[in-house]
Amino acid sequence: MYIGIDIGGTHIRVAKGSGRKISEKVDFPTKTFAENRNEIANAVSKLGSDGVKMVGVSAPGPIGYRDSKIIDPNKFTGWTGMDLKKELSEALNLPVVVGHDASLACLAEYTYGEQKNKDPLLYITVSTGIGLGVVEDGKLRHGLYYPHAGHQFLGEGEIKCWCGQDSDLEASVSGWSLREKTGKAPREVEGTPVWYKAMDILSKGICNFIMSYSPEVVVIGGGMTNHGDIFFKPVKEGVNKYLKILPVPPIHPASLEEPGIVGALELAEQSLN
Repeated sequence: MYIGIDIGGTHIRVAKGSGRKISEKVDFPTKTFAENRNEIANAVSKLGSDGVKMVGVSAPGPIGYRDSKIIDPNKFTGWTGMDLKKELSEALNLPVVVGHDASLACLAEYTYGEQKNKDPLLYITVSTGIGLGVVEDGKLRHGLYYPHAGHQFLGEGEIKCWCGQDSDLEASVSGWSLREKTGKAPREVEGTPVWYKAMDILSKGICNFIMSYSPEVVVIGGGMTNHGDIFFKPVKEGVNKYLKILPVPPIHPASLEEPGIVGALELAEQSLN
C-alpha cells in the first residue's frame, strides 16, 4: 500500500492506494507550506500509515530532481526552497519520493491510460498554467528540473509571464493569461476570437514539443480541455498546419480522472522496484 500526495494550486489531495486504485482520499486548500505540512501529516494519520511502504508526492515546478527543492512555484506562498522529501519524510515518519506534477500525470497516462505503453508519450496539461511531461523508454524524462516547456519563448508579446519571461507560451494561452486579458474565466471565452487565437498559439507550442521530443502519441489534459471539440479541433488543425518536418502524431484527450494522485502512487511503487 502507498500514499499519494498531489499538491495543486488551490487544493492538496492525499490518497491511500496502489496503482490506479484509490481506497480513501482527503483534500484541503493549499496554504503556506508550514500550515500544509501539518495538514498533510494529519491526513496521512487519518488514512492510516500501517502497511504503507512509500509516499509519492506530485509537486508543482520548477523542482529539482536531485534535491526535491521547489524553486519558485507560481502563487504558492511560503513554498519556495522547501525540500519536500526531507520535510515530509520527517513529518510523516515514512520514506518519501517527489516528482513534478505534469511528469507524474504523464507517468499515470503511460501506465494506466488509454494510450498505455505508447512510447515516447508526451503529456501536456493546459489549465491555469501549461505543463509537460515525457515518458521515454518506459521512464520519465527528468533532467535536473524536469521539462518546463510551458515557459518556452514564443515572441507573441501579449502579457508578461509570472516567471519574468516577456512572452512565453503560458502567458499567451493558459487559463490565467486568458483571465488576465479578458477578465473572464476561460470557459466564458470559449469559441470567441480570443479563444481561437490562443488555440492557434498553443498549436505552435505543441509543434515545438513534438519536434523536441518526437513522441509516438500526444495526450492533452487539464481544465481547458474539458469541452472537447472546442479545444481539440482548433489545436489539431493548427498542428497539422504548422508541423512540417515530422509526421503529425495522434493527439488524444487525457483519460484518467486523478492523474496527479495516480502518478504519485505509481512513482512511490516504482521507486521500490
